[in-house]
Amino acid sequence: MADAFDIIVLGTGPAAAAAALGLKALDYSVLCLGLPRTPATVEGISERVVAALQHHGMQQAVQTLSPPVPRHVFWNGKFSAANTEYLVDRARFDKALVEDLQNAGVSVQTAWVTRVAEQDQAWQVTTEAGDTVTGRFLVEARGRRARPDTPPLRRGPESVALGMKWQLETQAEQAPGVVAF
Repeated sequence: MADAFDIIVLGTGPAAAAAALGLKALDYSVLCLGLPRTPATVEGISERVVAALQHHGMQQAVQTLSPPVPRHVFWNGKFSAANTEYLVDRARFDKALVEDLQNAGVSVQTAWVTRVAEQDQAWQVTTEAGDTVTGRFLVEARGRRARPDTPPLRRGPESVALGMKWQLETQAEQAPGVVAF
């Protein structure tokens, strides 16, 4: 029998973690399902993203960041050093995000998703190992890693902030569906 959750979040990156933590705070049973990014990369994130990570309690992930680094930009013939960014080793950062999720009581499964299907007013997600999990609601937060054969999405707001707060008001908003991040 498949494991059942209120909500399955596909992905384990910062957007997935923020969605999962926000939904867990509303007392939903949440599973984050995905694989860390490969190959290993170093990326830059803004002060706003760092503030959102801190707001959501992702302290392990925040501890993997470099000190602020000045950001120098040459754009349209003009030089600017107006802001800073934090460098992040994605392998360490993604591992820390998983730790933050687990510390907050979010279930995490690191696996490659091979199939997503809607069945009997629920979502069934199958992994490469053949395991199947079921959720009443699905959040697609894999970004460019989302498979093109994922069922058609029922989109929520076109712009979702990492630091947003959720509050479901009506029974209709709790019906099975998908939100893409």
